[in-house]
Amino acid sequence: MGLITPKMRFRINRWRNQWFRVREQARETGQEIFVEQKMCPACRALVDRHSRQCPYCGQVLQVAGTGPAGRLASRLVPTNVPATGLLIGVNLLMFLVEYVLSRGTLLHPVNDAVVGPMGVSVPMPLMIATGQYWRWITAMFLHAGWLHIGFNMWALYDLGPVCESLYGTSKYVTLYLATGVIGNIAASLTQSSVLGASGALFGLLGLLVTYGLRERDSASRQLRAYAGRWIVYALIWTFVIPGISAAAHIGGLLGGIALGYLISDNPPLTEASIKAWRLAQWAAVVITCGAFFLMARWFLTLGVRG
Repeated sequence: MGLITPKMRFRINRWRNQWFRVREQARETGQEIFVEQKMCPACRALVDRHSRQCPYCGQVLQVAGTGPAGRLASRLVPTNVPATGLLIGVNLLMFLVEYVLSRGTLLHPVNDAVVGPMGVSVPMPLMIATGQYWRWITAMFLHAGWLHIGFNMWALYDLGPVCESLYGTSKYVTLYLATGVIGNIAASLTQSSVLGASGALFGLLGLLVTYGLRERDSASRQLRAYAGRWIVYALIWTFVIPGISAAAHIGGLLGGIALGYLISDNPPLTEASIKAWRLAQWAAVVITCGAFFLMARWFLTLGVRG
């Protein structure tokens, strides 16, 4: 009988295969980091990585971040779907803030008396009277309980990467925030208070529907079916569970469909479009941060008055 049993031989072969995979990944990473060419975003031609302009189509090219250091950073910090994870993180962080301020428990994590004044979107007459339009933004990141945030974050985890990969990060972030505001405005117009990411999530569904309707290939048909199933299930929940704002959901959905038809369904490719959508993204982020600042100041004012 040999010293190496079949079980030991199996483990040795598995470790050897794992080592081969790690070595191959390291070789591919080295090739990618030190490659001397980059792709033109407009015509997809391979050009020298030091080039500032594509010799084939004249497109102005980015130079910073295309060298070995920039490529190594991009390998260490994946950027395929970063915004979805960030949005989920912000929502979870805000729910933690709600929990702490509400002195929540396992059964009752959120106190409506705390979250309501904190940043919930309110009916239009009250919104106009107070001038607190920032609530249309902050309400997207507040949730009423475990089930509420759990379902919304599951939906964002499932829908977000699909939209982000189709539209590109800058478009995705801008449209997510825009459709969320549209949904909350629709709720205010129907004289209802609302909170949660549902309006923005329905906006993503609207974007996916319009994306799928533009093309006639099998992938687009699958995308339409995928978005359609989500819409049916979500609308059933909307009208079955009491207390859910149908106006915010339908407003976000219609907003997503409208924006989907108004804009291109491709990620920004040219230098001009990349800069324009990055500017739109950062404008939306700055406005969102400003809304959070106004929310914090208002809540602290309430605390001082109390």
